[in-house]
Amino acid sequence: MGCASVAEKLLDAGYRSETQQTSDLVARWRNASVDEIRGGKSAEYLNRSGQLEDLQFVLDHVDDLDTVPTLVNGELIPAAGRIASAHGIAKV
Repeated sequence: MGCASVAEKLLDAGYRSETQQTSDLVARWRNASVDEIRGGKSAEYLNRSGQLEDLQFVLDHVDDLDTVPTLVNGELIPAAGRIASAHGIAKV
C-alpha cells in the first residue's frame, strides 16, 4: 500500500510505469482506506505479538510526509516536480 501510494504520486507527477503490473497495483490501492492495513499480514503479526502501539503508530503516520523520494546511486533524494499531498502541494 505504501509503495503503491508513492508510485501513484510519481505517476500523477508525470512519470510512467514500466509495466502493466505496476499500473494495476497502483489502481488497486489508489482509493484504498488506511483501515485496510489492519487486515494485512503485518498487522496480524503485530496484533499476535502484542505490538499494538506499533500498529497504531503506522496507522497514525500514513501520508504524513510532503515529499516523494527517488533512489539515486543508493541514496534517497527528493524526486523532481511537485505533488499534491494530504497536506497541500509539496515540492518533490
